[in-house]
Amino acid sequence: MTSANELKSKVVTCIRLLMIAMLLVLMTAPGILAAKTKVDYWNVGGAQKEYIEHMVEAFNRTSADIVVEHTRLAGSSSDLSQIVAAHVSGSVPDLIYTDRGAIRNLRATGILMDLTPYIEREGWDLRREWVSATLGTVILKDRFYGIPVDALVMTALFRNKAMFADVGLDPEWAPTTIAELEEADRRLTRLGSDGRATQVGFVPWGGVGQHAFMWSLLWGSDWWDPTKNNPFSTDLAIWSCFNGANPGPDAPPA
Repeated sequence: MTSANELKSKVVTCIRLLMIAMLLVLMTAPGILAAKTKVDYWNVGGAQKEYIEHMVEAFNRTSADIVVEHTRLAGSSSDLSQIVAAHVSGSVPDLIYTDRGAIRNLRATGILMDLTPYIEREGWDLRREWVSATLGTVILKDRFYGIPVDALVMTALFRNKAMFADVGLDPEWAPTTIAELEEADRRLTRLGSDGRATQVGFVPWGGVGQHAFMWSLLWGSDWWDPTKNNPFSTDLAIWSCFNGANPGPDAPPA
């Protein structure tokens, strides 16, 4: 049975713990002891909405002196009108996540801050982390006006190992030349009794238009020199249009 003195001691202890808990809440509340620095962060076009919201929430939960306010703007990620309007009105955000094309157009306007001194102060070697083509979208006259967070992956070739094994190809093998790719395509493509393909091994023209850009580089085409008439471009067009749609004679039946 608990005595009166023991009960009194437990009550006092509970009150002390409650007061400590309340004090901790007050200490961590913004503006009570030290106001947090607010950073306005715009996600123009809403790209990677869930990912960014998750990262902002995680940062705010662990940051002691900075709080990020995330605003998702509707419209195209390449639409500069909202950013330009904010700049004119003097209410431009601290951070902007937008399309690399928008960064390319904004970097010469004076809206974006030169981040080079801050990057150098942190010893951050971005040139070792990113290919020059990606960095080219955020650099002007050797100065950084943005930091890349992603890049288009257009040179990865995925394969279905089960389908490879089904047609007698080593599932651990992957083609590394155009000739090997064509051979795998012929083996994997299957035709029905009416001559129509029921399974196509590889379609180079599938997906978005960026694939054409990627294939042209692999074939040695030059998109940047208007004085060149590179024959690879014509050969590539013929190859990409007919490869897959016209399987070779050794394609197995469906």
